[in-house]
Amino acid sequence: MQPRLFGYDSWYLFWTLAVAIGVIINVEAIRRRGLPPIRSLVLLGMVLPFAVAGTRLAYIWEMGIPLSQALTSGGFRLPGALVATLIVFPPFALTLRLPPLVVLDAMAPGLTVLISVGRIGCFLNGCCFGAPTSMPWGVAFPKNSEPFTSHEAHGLISPDAATSLPVHPLSLYFSLDGILILLFLLWFTPRARYQGQVFLWFLLLRCGSKFTLEYLRGASLGTLHNRSGEIAFWLALVAGLTLIACALSGYRSGPRSSET
Repeated sequence: MQPRLFGYDSWYLFWTLAVAIGVIINVEAIRRRGLPPIRSLVLLGMVLPFAVAGTRLAYIWEMGIPLSQALTSGGFRLPGALVATLIVFPPFALTLRLPPLVVLDAMAPGLTVLISVGRIGCFLNGCCFGAPTSMPWGVAFPKNSEPFTSHEAHGLISPDAATSLPVHPLSLYFSLDGILILLFLLWFTPRARYQGQVFLWFLLLRCGSKFTLEYLRGASLGTLHNRSGEIAFWLALVAGLTLIACALSGYRSGPRSSET
């Protein structure tokens, strides 16, 4: 656990770096598909505030925080960003005369990189920790960390313990999960049969793995219900059913980009 690096909060440092890397990768990927990079950058700038707001609203909903404390109680949930993006992205893209499905396909690999880099910040910060485990790769966190505070509150350790119980490094699981999904998307992209198929696979794999890995999450104080897992489940279900419907119907759209 290293909550501060170079004098900065590790969580904010890595998520800021992740967003910057994601934007660079996405703009370049969109440019390679023959779309104007400036308009693409404007589109990402328009969507980003709504994505961030979505993560906050999902956290507030999950933790049962009163709206009066919404600006003072920290925390984010990534499925909220996906929901918010899916709502605002199509009209914003059409306003800028960009094809939404082509842009979403181009962005999918960059989104996996963003998640993988950002999750390292979660690990260093000690948040998004997993349940106690006896596995050899379990990680014990020091005093005053979220896992230590949670374990102490639940009577799993004594107040004078040096560290928390070893827990699943859930944030690193999410990071590795992003890398594996990235490799699949890079392989699948040239084989896609219609616009939007790459993003649908991203949504299915990312949200499906998110829902599965949530079973390894440790108990956080104040959590009423793991609603992030529920959001991920429904997003994965919609993506999966759409992929199945397209496959059964033999659907095949026109060229996915100017390169095809």
